[in-house]
Amino acid sequence: MTFSAPFTSFVVLADMRTGSNLLESNLNEFDGIVCEGELFNPNFINRPDVSHVEGFDRAARDTDPLPLLAAVQARPGMNGFRFFHDHDPRILAHVLEDPACAKIVLSRNPLDSYVSLKIATTTNQWRLGHVKDRKAAKVTFDATEFRAHADRVQRFQAQVQQQLQASGQVAFPIAYEDLNDVAVLNGLARWLGVAATITAPSTRLKRQNPEPIEDKLTNPEALHAFAGGMGGAGPAPHREPRHAPAAPMFRIASHSPLAFLPIPGGPDQKIYHWLAELDGVSPEMLVTDLGVEDMRRWWLRTPGHHSFTVLRHPTARAFEIFLRQVLSGARGDVVRWLAEVEQTDVSPLDTLDDQPPEVLRADFLAFLRFLKANRAGQTPMVTAPAWTSQVTCLRALAEVCPPRFVLKESDLVPACAQLAAIAGKAAPPAPAAHTPSRRRLSRIYDATVLAATQEVYTEDFMLLGFGDWVE
Repeated sequence: MTFSAPFTSFVVLADMRTGSNLLESNLNEFDGIVCEGELFNPNFINRPDVSHVEGFDRAARDTDPLPLLAAVQARPGMNGFRFFHDHDPRILAHVLEDPACAKIVLSRNPLDSYVSLKIATTTNQWRLGHVKDRKAAKVTFDATEFRAHADRVQRFQAQVQQQLQASGQVAFPIAYEDLNDVAVLNGLARWLGVAATITAPSTRLKRQNPEPIEDKLTNPEALHAFAGGMGGAGPAPHREPRHAPAAPMFRIASHSPLAFLPIPGGPDQKIYHWLAELDGVSPEMLVTDLGVEDMRRWWLRTPGHHSFTVLRHPTARAFEIFLRQVLSGARGDVVRWLAEVEQTDVSPLDTLDDQPPEVLRADFLAFLRFLKANRAGQTPMVTAPAWTSQVTCLRALAEVCPPRFVLKESDLVPACAQLAAIAGKAAPPAPAAHTPSRRRLSRIYDATVLAATQEVYTEDFMLLGFGDWVE
């Protein structure tokens, strides 16, 4: 079944190391969509191990590429292929002039694609199906080489944009960071006119080089010097999918001019109860199920309002998520991933206190390795809001509901007293610092656990001032 759409085929306009293999794999998850590879790469046809497509070999294709294009487009369903700047220019001219051929424009930060390309060239590993098969390498940053790469990418994108604008066509833009976002992928299919949907992205490919750029270079100082000379210009690459603030989780006090903007994985339940005690009501009396527009209307009708959020130490936050989602069995997909990839069979939550500390520590360290891989795009699971960094959550909040106060869980005693004073109320006791999850974490916490958390949430430690966890 298809929606009424003007498209009969599509082309993915991308470049090397922009994630086009992953996009192809995800598109092929949809019933009714077939994305071929690089059909018009001058060095091979479709893929290096393919000799013929639709009866055409390279020689026949190179003589006249249009019959092959027509044969692919004539298949039932929505068919397309990937096209890079150095592929057959006759095809580019043809598809750009064809309004029935949908244009999907895939982009990635040029610095990331440049370094990724150098690593792939060095290791000769262009696709990764399993994390354990990954080949790692450090490469040398060359400013002149990078400028040439970035200029070439920009020229190709400008050429495509100019021709589409001149012909009155609109492309579907998709960023590397969104390639595993099911909502975006389903929206792309809908735009193509395909009614089928997916519930999860493809599991066939994994991100190959998830480390920070500096860790992939033999000379990171050269990159720093180059960036300094450019005045820090250029967009910073996103390290994880972007997440909008979860407005329905916002809580407004029943009577006081206070709004709590929780960060997933934080001490939300404790704050809900404290806000309720402040006004002498039950937690169910807090105002909930608010959209962003509801929040804005509340701001307008509530003079002197204050909104706040609470940060949690990254290790404590990750451990709380580990308990809530993994040991509880709520995320069976993560439990299976830990068993299959980490060879770790985690203990059920109800037996946790009977486990030796070293067993619980090993299970938690395996979960931290999962979080690192997931946030780097190396697992089949979409990054859940609770798995993102708190820096990312704060950025999302700042776009629509910037909090007046950004507090830390460790500072809640003086912070709650200040909030109560703002509301003109007597302060109820601050939320309890010692909880079962904190006591369990204290049994296993050591320098190894801290270092593993720092690898997962580097930006939270660097930008939010977190150090050692203190019980």
